Amino acid sequence: MKKMNMLILGMLCCLSTIAQQEPLSNVVNINVPKGAVKLNKEQIISHSKKKFKTSEIASVKTKNLYKIDELLIGFWDLEVSEENKKSLQAIKSEALELYKLDKNIIVNEARINKINNNQFLVINYQNGDASYYRFNSEYRNNQSISGVIQFKEFEKDKAAAILNDILNSIKFK
Repeated sequence: MKKMNMLILGMLCCLSTIAQQEPLSNVVNINVPKGAVKLNKEQIISHSKKKFKTSEIASVKTKNLYKIDELLIGFWDLEVSEENKKSLQAIKSEALELYKLDKNIIVNEARINKINNNQFLVINYQNGDASYYRFNSEYRNNQSISGVIQFKEFEKDKAAAILNDILNSIKFK
């Protein structure tokens, strides 16, 4: 009986170790939207080439790449030194100035939202045949999370709902 109990205990420990996953973020707890399928870099590049003439998400360096139907999603942690830390308003102003330099980019909206006591910069823009929601969280302990959702303009409502789900799920560690 003792051997059986030890065997069961050993199996449970092994199974719990196998079930543990690498966290999606070292900065926040975040939920991947329902129905999201994890993709690797090659799959994102392949899918984006089929669907879009240009793709910014294909150049994102992160392991957190997903597809929901035809929408592409990526997010990543950012760490910054205290002297390089900027407010969301400053990041917004700089981003809008950079976007003005590219005549192909049309900014539809740039806003700072407060969700669950967290502030986020959200910029909605178009670049060629692709539309984007790009988000940046405020810095906490010199860390933040950023992400992008790429979609066709006719999918904007769905992309906005997914963005809302992501931002509402974020809780700083």
